Amino acid sequence: SAMSTPLSKSSGRHIFDIFNQSICHDDSKQLLSFAETISFDERDLSILEQCEYLLLGLSTLSLMIYSECDSDRLSTFTYTYLTKLVNTRYRHLGRRIIPIVIATLQNVKVCKDLMQLLEFTCVVLSGDPSCGHAVFTLLAPMSSQDSPRKVRCMAVRLYPLLCKSNKRLYPRICVSLAEFATHPTAQLRIAAAATICELAKFDLIRD
Repeated sequence: SAMSTPLSKSSGRHIFDIFNQSICHDDSKQLLSFAETISFDERDLSILEQCEYLLLGLSTLSLMIYSECDSDRLSTFTYTYLTKLVNTRYRHLGRRIIPIVIATLQNVKVCKDLMQLLEFTCVVLSGDPSCGHAVFTLLAPMSSQDSPRKVRCMAVRLYPLLCKSNKRLYPRICVSLAEFATHPTAQLRIAAAATICELAKFDLIRD
């Protein structure tokens, strides 16, 4: 069976077989082992190979968000795998992941763990300059007056992760924080104060 076939990092023939049989079952050792052991630093991937590896990541990300199978193993695999792929020399691939995140936020009800998805987006995807702009634009509606108070607080608390990943966003973050720091709502002022403290902790505050 596919589950008894050793998984080779150099061959993608068995990846989907193992994934399909692992997603909703207890035996996911090979699936997680693949995510933990694969390395994208060993050699330069061709454009075709980049697309192949990205397709696997996008497929699992979509399944993680929309599948009825409630699997922590799938989340672990997806975030570990995509982080390794994007955080090496292929940050530009984050541009292909952003549309799925945007589609998810447009229908928040389908997302099982919104905060985990947003943290991944801020930490991993915003490193690329164009992705950083897209991620900040993505958070803007969440911090607007039309959003619920809890969502606005959550968006503000993501700013340190976003700034740590892409320091070029610091001026825009400061403008947004200034609004919340003097907001009449106590919860939003507290969220802004906690964010400023965390920016200082990461040594990200600049004149």
